Amino acid sequence: MLKKGLRQSISMVLLSAMTLVLGVIAPVPGQSVHAAGPYEGTYQVTPAPEWDDVFNNTNHGGDDFQWIPFGIKNRQGQGTASTKSAILFADSYINGNFIYGSSMGQYTGITANKSLINWFWGPNGQKQSYNPMWGIEKAESGYSGTVAWNLVSGYGMSGIRNTSDTHDTDYRKMWLSDRSPSAANSYIIIDAYATRNLGKMYIWNFNEQGNTSKGLKNIKVFTSTDGVNYTEFTGSGYPFQIPQASGTAPNAYNKMIDLNSTSARYVKITFNPVSNDGNWGFPDMYGLSAVRIYDNSGKKLVLSAKAGSTVTRNLYPNNQSWNESAISLGNYVYFVLHGAAGCCTPYEANATQLMRYTINNGAIDFNSLIAIDGLPLAYYPDIPSGFSPNAHDARVGNTYRVKQFENLSYWEDDDGYIYALGADETFTYGAWNEYSKLLLSRVPKNSFEDFNAREYWNGTAWTSLYETAANLKDVFGNDVGPVGNNPGFFKAQGGQLDGKFVLVYMEGVDGSSFFRVADRPSGPWSDKNLLYARNGNEHIYNTGAVPFISQNGEFYFYLIKDEHTMKFFKYSEGQSGKGTNLALNKAATADSVCDPSESAAKAVDGSIINNSKWCSKSNNRWLQIDLGSVQQVNQFVIKHASEGGESSSLNTKAYNIQVSNDGTNWSTVVNVSNNTGGVTTDNITSTSARYIKLNVTTPTQTTDPAARIYEFEVYGPRNLALNKAATADSSCDPSESAPKAVDGSVINNSKWCSKSNNRWLQVDLGSAQQVNRFVIKHSSEGGESASYNTKAYNIQISNDGTNWNTVVNVTNNTNGITVDNITAVSARYIKLNVTTPTQTTDPAARIYEFEVYGPSS
Repeated sequence: MLKKGLRQSISMVLLSAMTLVLGVIAPVPGQSVHAAGPYEGTYQVTPAPEWDDVFNNTNHGGDDFQWIPFGIKNRQGQGTASTKSAILFADSYINGNFIYGSSMGQYTGITANKSLINWFWGPNGQKQSYNPMWGIEKAESGYSGTVAWNLVSGYGMSGIRNTSDTHDTDYRKMWLSDRSPSAANSYIIIDAYATRNLGKMYIWNFNEQGNTSKGLKNIKVFTSTDGVNYTEFTGSGYPFQIPQASGTAPNAYNKMIDLNSTSARYVKITFNPVSNDGNWGFPDMYGLSAVRIYDNSGKKLVLSAKAGSTVTRNLYPNNQSWNESAISLGNYVYFVLHGAAGCCTPYEANATQLMRYTINNGAIDFNSLIAIDGLPLAYYPDIPSGFSPNAHDARVGNTYRVKQFENLSYWEDDDGYIYALGADETFTYGAWNEYSKLLLSRVPKNSFEDFNAREYWNGTAWTSLYETAANLKDVFGNDVGPVGNNPGFFKAQGGQLDGKFVLVYMEGVDGSSFFRVADRPSGPWSDKNLLYARNGNEHIYNTGAVPFISQNGEFYFYLIKDEHTMKFFKYSEGQSGKGTNLALNKAATADSVCDPSESAAKAVDGSIINNSKWCSKSNNRWLQIDLGSVQQVNQFVIKHASEGGESSSLNTKAYNIQVSNDGTNWSTVVNVSNNTGGVTTDNITSTSARYIKLNVTTPTQTTDPAARIYEFEVYGPRNLALNKAATADSSCDPSESAPKAVDGSVINNSKWCSKSNNRWLQVDLGSAQQVNRFVIKHSSEGGESASYNTKAYNIQISNDGTNWNTVVNVTNNTNGITVDNITAVSARYIKLNVTTPTQTTDPAARIYEFEVYGPSS
């Protein structure tokens, strides 16, 4: 807590340029009618140059960043001095050289010390300058890019799930072998990601007009649980022959083979590469349009496919790729690699591939890299019903794809699930279009690599039908993702956010950064809360959270500035600009006004647009606010001329702030002599006040005599007891029950009253909290006679509600408000015992409000 009168002054638009000045964030209006309302906690944001130094001065700068701790969840307070982690950069600068693609390093410890960061791991574990990762070479057959993946991607299909769906006549959306494949390479292997009971398999034969003779004819089917040992399937319909397609119109499936609940993960289709046996007469090529497999319950399965070939193609041409998200689970590190053929052209920036490394003895084995598949991580990219792709849609090399799961972030929860949130992108003619959505999925931790185990949030429940997934933009608004923004998710630990899910994100490219909170991954989510305000035209993108290096009640986040420069900031609790503005719409008076439209009330109306300000040209420029009752206050935020769009030369240069309980006796708590900023934030030690007075002594940076105050905001510490569960020995009347003492109100007789001989009031804070101050509002604060103010009382605290410690003992009070400060201590239950209820013989205890505060509240 800052000492009384110590001032921190910033302009929000200049926050990015600050290094040592406190960056307290003011309230940001919520944008969504479906959200849970604003986050009521208090917080501040400060630059973290110690982390800038670690990453920007050790040749590790990149334009994307993932920090993945081994063996712990990515939460506050989880890291230790020995915590090992992987660090992923995208498009890194290594020793002054720009390196396309992703690179990985190792970090030990959580102290911001650049000497602790290791050089990047080499392929065999030795340290080297960097380890680039472009994906892996993948053997595939496929004439002119018609790879086996087309068979299971839904590309060219009329729909996404029904057996009545048809395939079009465009060969580029099918699989076609190379010319004259060998017998050893004449196969297709379909992977269902995990062993399961397989039901019916539907096959659409090669349907290119004039070339349907390339379609497969006589086939054999094999199944396997491990991809090594196969057993031929000889069920109903054996031997299997696939009818020739028509090629004249969209084609219905040509063959159904019932796999009859066979337990298998892999299905292998083989053919004899001989004309009129393996196909319908074409001399030397063999093809199919699509294959779908359903499980024995009728659920359509997400599949991967590969075909035998002597041809090797890199999934990511031109060595251009970057990581988008990562997580450590058990002995594996997973990350999503995004390929960009012909970097940064939207219709080419398409491929996303789940990669996996093995961790051995706390280090990644770089020889263990495998690709799970070139599929989106959180949901499968079939084409929505009624949508037809065109030649400019997303592609991998020469192979076209319609969907990708972009800008993904995920977290591990205590319920055994891994949750993932990201953008479902569609590209059309080089532009992101209206099909872009924001989706939430989950998968059991022990089934992370099984795409068929994923479920999707449809707005009310979890479902395996990904086409019914809710577009979270309908909840958040379009500000969350998808372009240029890798959102960060984590479950907080400690402080005001304890147990909450936190979403950190940027509004598109070159936007401001915000966070939202929720009790569950599926929401409802709070309205947005500002973390970083973009400065003018600065180029910034990719905000992300790095919580595990932090202590409880705080988290670090970063953003990329001016291409590849990482800037870090810290969210922490305590001083705040986000709590309730106590001055909002309260009674305000002033010495004078420049114009009737620029009255004192304009400085407390919550608006800085349309010239909504108080203005005064007198020699005695003051603005006074009546909070309505005595409140605890600890922060003042003033928005000066430039915040309202006027010249910064008109910002207030010098002022002081006074507080009073009676409007007559004043104490000066802030004195500023040389301000230039558009927003000033002045923090003081918490004090009681009803009246707040701003005295402007030097109104501008020039000789202009007019004071211009667009908004004068007053904040107080967070009352830990507000609306918490309260009980009492008794009440004088049902309308004077214990909850009335923690409802935040002293009007309309809102009080707890008790006439018993054992007068006590108990508050349950809900969890153990650090507490150090108690504020009691007695009878006179509610408008009753001061003779009814409590004379003697004590306060006890407990963590279990059974064992109590007395921390306050007052014997001769006469005041309407009492403030009792103690050394900070942990407590969940707070008990007020009234021993002498009034200054007279009246036996009734009357407590209008019982407030509890902590050192960080």
